[in-house]
Amino acid sequence: MKKTLAYILLLWMTGIAGLYAQTPDSLFRAANRLYDQARYAEALDAYNRILQSGYESPELYLNMGNAAYRASRKGQAVYYYEKALQLDPHLDAARNNLALTRRNLIDRFTPLPEGFFHRLYKGYTGMLDLLTWGWISLTAIWLAFFFAVAYLLVQTPTRKRLFFTLALLMLTVWFLAYAGYYGARHRAAIPHGIVQPEETARYTEPSLAAETDGKIHEGAKVRILKREKDWLQVQTVDGNTFWIPANDVWLLE
Repeated sequence: MKKTLAYILLLWMTGIAGLYAQTPDSLFRAANRLYDQARYAEALDAYNRILQSGYESPELYLNMGNAAYRASRKGQAVYYYEKALQLDPHLDAARNNLALTRRNLIDRFTPLPEGFFHRLYKGYTGMLDLLTWGWISLTAIWLAFFFAVAYLLVQTPTRKRLFFTLALLMLTVWFLAYAGYYGARHRAAIPHGIVQPEETARYTEPSLAAETDGKIHEGAKVRILKREKDWLQVQTVDGNTFWIPANDVWLLE
């Protein structure tokens, strides 16, 4: 009896040790092996288990997007590529794969025309991510303060001109960086989502009894305007506004 209990205890401890041995790196390698074996749906499930463990990274979302695309789940592929770019806006592999996936979607919307200055400002604020703009802005304002104090403390005219010029320069950098930060923060605050079903009706009101004015298909990116119980009012980039069931959209949070 004692030997049996000892054996059961040993098996239990071995199982616990095995669970703790499943680090994100080992799970990642196992998922990659499934992907290399063309078992894309299983690889996606394995990547999801890593995500559910609390670990996330741009590379993880990139691999999830690749597996989803290979598994013919284009809506999920778009979602995961977007998530990768949220964490690393400069991840070229995710950006390129997202563009490739979108070329294979059913819905292709023509964006509303933008003014020259709006495009210029949008391009400028999109050069860096929110965190980088914030650090530049904070560093510049502190340097401006330091140079302003130095200007007040020094006595020689040459040094005064130098610190005055540096303070003005840092204030200019702060202004430009804060403009970038404000634009990036505003863009990040706008909620978006990705449609997941192969197709879903576009309703004029938040009700299944309401009239429909067409369909929207998987992979379409929509802007979230309003939520009402189990419905979302959304807008596509071409300006069309309609209602769809909330469960049909994965939110990019």
